[in-house]
Formats: sequence, structure tokens, C-alpha cells
Amino acid sequence: MEKLVFRDLRGKVLYFLNRLSKKFGIEENGYRKIDIPLTHQELANMIGATREAVSLTLQDYPMKVFS
Repeated sequence: MEKLVFRDLRGKVLYFLNRLSKKFGIEENGYRKIDIPLTHQELANMIGATREAVSLTLQDYPMKVFS
């Protein structure tokens, strides 16, 4: 919890996605796929942010989305 409290929003998003990747990630074609459905709102709720702020933060990162 302490690692989330003292980070800026970008740091919180990256920290949380990294944790999810380590726990649920699957290596696929050189990418680490987080194989759980997760909306921007759910991510925002988990880190104490707004959906809008999380969406804007995620736009800064190139991510491959698998169908």
C-alpha cells in the first residue's frame, strides 16, 4: 500500500500494471499479456484515481491490445 500512496498517478498506474503482469501475465509474441478483463474505471478505483486521469495516463504508453 505504501508504494501506491507516495507515487504520482503515472507511477501508480505503472506499479499496478507491473504487479498485475507479474501475477497474471503471459508471455506472448514478445509482449507480456495481462490476461484478465480490466476497465479503466476498475483500474482507477484500485489506485484511487479518476477514470479520465487513468485513460489520459495510459495514452502515453504504446501498448499492444490482443483480441
